[in-house]
Amino acid sequence: MCQAYTPLSGSRPAAPDSPVPAQRYLFRDGGNALYYTIDKHLPPAPALPVRTIVFFISGSDCTSMQYFLPQYFRGLEGESGPIRIFILQKRFIDALTWGRDTGCSRAFIQADHFSQWLADQTEFITTQLAGMHLQERPERIVIAGASEGGEVVPVLARTIPGVTHAVIIGNGGMQPLDAYRLLLAEHPGGKASRAQAALQSLAQLPADPDAGIEALGGRSWRYWSELAALRHTENLLALSMPLHVAVGEADAAVPVASARYLQQQFDLHHKSNLYLTIYAGADHGLKTNSHINLSDFWFQFDIDMRK
Repeated sequence: MCQAYTPLSGSRPAAPDSPVPAQRYLFRDGGNALYYTIDKHLPPAPALPVRTIVFFISGSDCTSMQYFLPQYFRGLEGESGPIRIFILQKRFIDALTWGRDTGCSRAFIQADHFSQWLADQTEFITTQLAGMHLQERPERIVIAGASEGGEVVPVLARTIPGVTHAVIIGNGGMQPLDAYRLLLAEHPGGKASRAQAALQSLAQLPADPDAGIEALGGRSWRYWSELAALRHTENLLALSMPLHVAVGEADAAVPVASARYLQQQFDLHHKSNLYLTIYAGADHGLKTNSHINLSDFWFQFDIDMRK
């Protein structure tokens, strides 16, 4: 989806004094991106090896995840055993980048499209798993994504060997452009009309397919054309592993009807591996007034992994 990933709301916070330091991953093509690693376990610190690895893909725009760590994963505490969380950011996001205020660089926009996300996440995840000794291999491998990051989850979950669980947050599971059109229909006029016209222009290849399009949130033609070709619902239906989906009923970025449509599709296909939670009154970050439902979701997911 086109909306920014906003686990927390409000203006730009102070520069993060995060206990989670940024590390840099070097891709085989010479590029690089920052990533973060978080270990979670119940006290006292166990001597047991990591039992679950979570690979998390954040949402759109170029805001650094460091502003939201480690609190974004509060609730995922290791009830199911010690957990290690990896978060690979998109290319060209620095540790202190706050894209909602400063905008995103041209280099970021050029690299911001589905095929690049998929290639980078695939390389990173397979590299991390390949670097583990046989005795270090976890019992569970989770692919999780928030908002736009959820589009990549089912493709990774199907292609990377050993994945046991899939999670999408703030993403209803509908084809991306169908969900976007549904959202625009709920808020007609003005900006929505301009965006509708820009969507129709995707049929024509522009002179620079990697340049940002102002009417479409600054994303490129390539960004939108690759999302237009994505069959998100079908990719989710193809999963046989447990699929946990969480959305806010009052999400202004993702229509809740998209999640209800996903449930209908799973029912029509007689599939019982979808675990959908719709939080009443919650926004894109699953927050209802002052209550952070995201922590509740992670805690329940942690418990469910023990089953």
